[in-house]
Amino acid sequence: MAVKKLCLITFILALGDFCNKQQKLDVQRLKFTCFLYLAK
Repeated sequence: MAVKKLCLITFILALGDFCNKQQKLDVQRLKFTCFLYLAK
């Protein structure tokens, strides 16, 4: 449960980063990793 929350927070922060900078690949990788983890 705590990991899911952490994942969500990281996801939101990554989206904020994406808006401010052009870290497309990092955000995509984070989203994908997060998605795979939650899908387990």
